[in-house]
Amino acid sequence: MLFKGDIVRVKTGISIPDLEAFDLSGWQGKIIAFVESEEVKGEYNIEVKWDEHTLKNMPQAYIQLNIDEEYDVETFIFDKEDIEIIKQVDTKLEEKLKALSKVQANPSSFENVETFIKKVIEAKDLKVTTIKIKTFLEFIKSELEEPCVLAGIESMGDFGWEERFQFGYGSKTQHRELRKKYPSLDDEFEIIEFLEDEIEDYMTIPIKVKRISDNKIFTLKLDGLKPIDDDSKNYAIIDSFVTWIVNY
Repeated sequence: MLFKGDIVRVKTGISIPDLEAFDLSGWQGKIIAFVESEEVKGEYNIEVKWDEHTLKNMPQAYIQLNIDEEYDVETFIFDKEDIEIIKQVDTKLEEKLKALSKVQANPSSFENVETFIKKVIEAKDLKVTTIKIKTFLEFIKSELEEPCVLAGIESMGDFGWEERFQFGYGSKTQHRELRKKYPSLDDEFEIIEFLEDEIEDYMTIPIKVKRISDNKIFTLKLDGLKPIDDDSKNYAIIDSFVTWIVNY
């Protein structure tokens, strides 16, 4: 079955009707629409938008023909039998990305965040389980953009040691010395590795990170972190994960 967004190739021997000189064999593009057939009621033809490689290698005579006839040189309509799939679109991933775009557009909408989480974990029940965390991790690994620089959210969990200093207990010198050993809310980190085998132990995603200031390695929990760029795709993904872990 063909879907909008599928990447397709023209089968061998297919040419433009009445213009045998223009062999379209091997031309590639993406399905952008299904067009109702003018010849057979209830049947649909496939509108394909050519990819960059195909456009660059089109014969000049073909381009001129389209210009003369006032056709769109970037697209062509085929019978479904004339094309074959190279790569089929992941419809579930498309749904997840659409839900994510709504979170980015309105990050304060808890309804948007809940909808996105349900799409990602592929479940209506938001209760946190090991299997659902691993499913969320697969989405994170596939969609997180590099570089992804993280910082701590608050003085709890991995950063709990710092709380007393925030309330004025302890000296600046003592705080500075402890920061050499422990991660701080003032630090920034890069992700080195997701520790999937340890998810069940923590009921969250443990990650190995590198502190940017001194390259010191720590193991931290993802639900205690946030990307420093709060307008980014990365922020929307990880903040949604944190919201899920903390609330469900």
